[in-house]
Amino acid sequence: MNTFKSNVYDYEAVLINPPYDGIDDDALEENLGLSYIAGYLQDKGVTVAIHEMTGRLPLAEKLKFLHTAKVYGISLYSTAIKSAKTIIDYIRKHMPSSLIYIGGPHPSALPEQTLLEFAVDGVVTGEGEHIFYSIITAANAGTPLRGVLKGIPIPELDCIPFPARSLVDRSHFTRRFYDDKCISIITSRGCPYNCLHCNSTIMGGKSKIRYRSIENIINEIRYVKELGYNNIRFNDDNFTANPHLHELLSAIAYEHVSYRAFGRVENFTPTTCELLINSGCKMLSAGIESCNPDNLRFLGKQGMLPHFKNFRVAKEYGIAIRASFMVGLPFDTDKNIEYYFSEDVLPEFDEFAVYALIPYPGTEIFASPAKYNYTIENHIYSEYKQLGKGGESCFVLSYNDGINSFTPDDVRRWHKRANELLGKTHKNMKYSAISR
Repeated sequence: MNTFKSNVYDYEAVLINPPYDGIDDDALEENLGLSYIAGYLQDKGVTVAIHEMTGRLPLAEKLKFLHTAKVYGISLYSTAIKSAKTIIDYIRKHMPSSLIYIGGPHPSALPEQTLLEFAVDGVVTGEGEHIFYSIITAANAGTPLRGVLKGIPIPELDCIPFPARSLVDRSHFTRRFYDDKCISIITSRGCPYNCLHCNSTIMGGKSKIRYRSIENIINEIRYVKELGYNNIRFNDDNFTANPHLHELLSAIAYEHVSYRAFGRVENFTPTTCELLINSGCKMLSAGIESCNPDNLRFLGKQGMLPHFKNFRVAKEYGIAIRASFMVGLPFDTDKNIEYYFSEDVLPEFDEFAVYALIPYPGTEIFASPAKYNYTIENHIYSEYKQLGKGGESCFVLSYNDGINSFTPDDVRRWHKRANELLGKTHKNMKYSAISR
């Protein structure tokens, strides 16, 4: 029985995406995780709102417009810890009878620590749709759930309603594709790989990757077209790994949209690239990480090296390639940076980004740094930015295996040098005319 009293609160649930002022633009796109939860709650008859608190307006001003709710749900990335605490303090002061729950990548990686550090009623780990509905049901029954609450991966993604995109002001977002507005779609959850530096598996689990049906994906594409979007950013970590990719691309071709996607170079075969370009793919982003075979072996990505020639295949079909690299890997040295970022070694691509290796909570390197001869020198997670204001990054790892050693200052120097070398012949993604 729903005991919600509308005259006491504006909504049963208000979901919040905190801001992060450490980057040039934190309002590129909506928080899809929150929009999915909101869509699921709406489908269950729950009154729900989303507060996207990103953007340039000061947080204190945004908080003045916060709706009252019986339950607040806050999505948290490590970099937004400070603003999340400010939001929680505000709610506790002004809505003391409300319940507060926090979820997302950071709490999923560090649930007990998050519960101790934040003044919340519960921490949600993993996928939030089912568990958040349980939270609302329990709150309405007067028996609130508390502590660490585990979200269970949803096996059939087609059963989830589309993200509740109508709950956010779409003009707020700045994501662009060829200087036109762009919207994000995700077609799968989970990842078949287990790279040391990646924390994406903490949300959807790494045991089983789940894919939406082609019909379900096409229906969402048609829905966002009705909203006025003809440009799509597929947010899957590896869009090109879909076992039914060719059938999916053939279906997308009939929708006459333009899009970009993330993929692995192993999948950029001539047959796939022809289908990609014919279906509207204008850009592929791929993590090269390093051209040093020893570094790739360390990351568990050594299988990519023989396929670097596929970047040329994609370019021949007219697909722009954005490649990302990392510095701070075990076999990086001053000499190796000069060599492996030289034109003689690099594969073909159009745009680039260089990141420092950061031990995000939830990664294997974060969990066991000594196992990999690393020391984490900075545990202030709010500073863990990949690409901050003015292109600044975060350098927190030192390394010593008894033979090779480096400090965060070395990594900072390599980051600068790699950008200089790549910038001589390629375009840095922050100056891209294609996508932001």
